[in-house]
Amino acid sequence: MNTIDLALPYHAKTGFPLFFCNTMKRPTSPRGFYDASSTVQGIRELYNQHPGPLIAFPTGEASGIAVLDIDATKHPEAAEWYWHHADALKTLTISTRSDGWHCYFQHPPGLRCTTALQGIKGIDIRADAGYVISWGAHGYKTLTEAPVAPWPFWLLTSPEKRPERPPAPPRVPDDASIAKLLRWVADAGEGQRNSRLFWAGCRLADQVQHGTLNAAYAAALLEHAGTQAGLPKLEACRTAQSALSRRRV
Repeated sequence: MNTIDLALPYHAKTGFPLFFCNTMKRPTSPRGFYDASSTVQGIRELYNQHPGPLIAFPTGEASGIAVLDIDATKHPEAAEWYWHHADALKTLTISTRSDGWHCYFQHPPGLRCTTALQGIKGIDIRADAGYVISWGAHGYKTLTEAPVAPWPFWLLTSPEKRPERPPAPPRVPDDASIAKLLRWVADAGEGQRNSRLFWAGCRLADQVQHGTLNAAYAAALLEHAGTQAGLPKLEACRTAQSALSRRRV
């Protein structure tokens, strides 16, 4: 399928102004995101003159969207930060080509692009004077299906001033059965690891849903059990979050 055949339905769905990039995510048009068009005819003409395999949109005031860009593959600390704050960052979140995440938020006036948010490499803001690839238009997975939330301004405060999340409880209801469940996950053989981790996540999600277990603490327990079973840390994180999110819907 031609890129334009993906771009036009995506534009109809989102209303975003669009332009095109090459495989290295560089704009193919001379003025880059300044050439983005908000009309069907303009997008067609732009593609005819400056085609590219990737669809992109300008962030910030032009689209009304600010994106929190998490590079989870190159920077594991960024992935850990995201999973720790996932409950506070509930918004439309799209997987990227590099197995990272784009968290879409409503753009607040004056917000500009920033790198290494709060001093953590791999966490960037794409806002005014920036752009992102529209991975959703290319069929990449939606990690969190949710309305686009207002921009969380606590992200812009320094780590020591950021409102702290409630501490995870040192003990949880029925510790013995939970410990047994986690041992069952850790003992999983090849071919069983993800399925056991997901099943255990669904069991813990029941307690999260009823407010008897902290969600971040449950995710940490599941991630640890998954890595003990031999899963890569990022894969264990994804499976755990998928189970916890699915049961909370």
